[in-house]
Amino acid sequence: MTIAARVILLPLLTVLLLASCASRGVDMEEPNRVLGKEDDVRVDAQFFAQGYSQGSNVSIVYEIENLRTAPIAFASMTPEIAYEGETGVFTVTVGSEVPGNELVPRLIEIKPGERVKLTAGGRLIVPVARDLLVMAPREIRLKLVYLKQVEPFRELIGIPEVAVRDPALADKLFPSWIEHSATVITNTSPIRWGARKPDDGAADRRNRF
Repeated sequence: MTIAARVILLPLLTVLLLASCASRGVDMEEPNRVLGKEDDVRVDAQFFAQGYSQGSNVSIVYEIENLRTAPIAFASMTPEIAYEGETGVFTVTVGSEVPGNELVPRLIEIKPGERVKLTAGGRLIVPVARDLLVMAPREIRLKLVYLKQVEPFRELIGIPEVAVRDPALADKLFPSWIEHSATVITNTSPIRWGARKPDDGAADRRNRF
């Protein structure tokens, strides 16, 4: 099997935020903490940013608890961040990577009764849509995509590479991956879009997309 590591680079600010937040974990007393639970899989998360505006870096600390009687697994790849212009909601999706034409992602296994703490980061972008009315962002949430069955994907559990290049394996796993995928979506947390950064002394400006 040919193995190719996939390098993922995060902006320095995001890396620093992740490092500072990782040691704390999710503050269960924080009113803006988000929570989701579905089919005995629970997700708690918090979002951290130096102001919410176009292109801002956001870091996420999230904890996944497996309350099922069987293990689960999810892909530990860079999250996807999507924006819904009709509702003003950012959705940060973790674990959404599926086998492609050549690559299959690394998986993290979570055993029954186990709770794992993870971090992720990305950038908040509101797409320009000149022909549509786009609502200013007002909320953010987390979506977890995981695998309900682990054994069909055992060879990908805990591999050192972020992804493995194997077209035959990708084709083989794709149908099972889709069949065994499940999701948990948290509630939303309010954000102040266009909020000024702490070190920004300039006058307040209206947000432009």
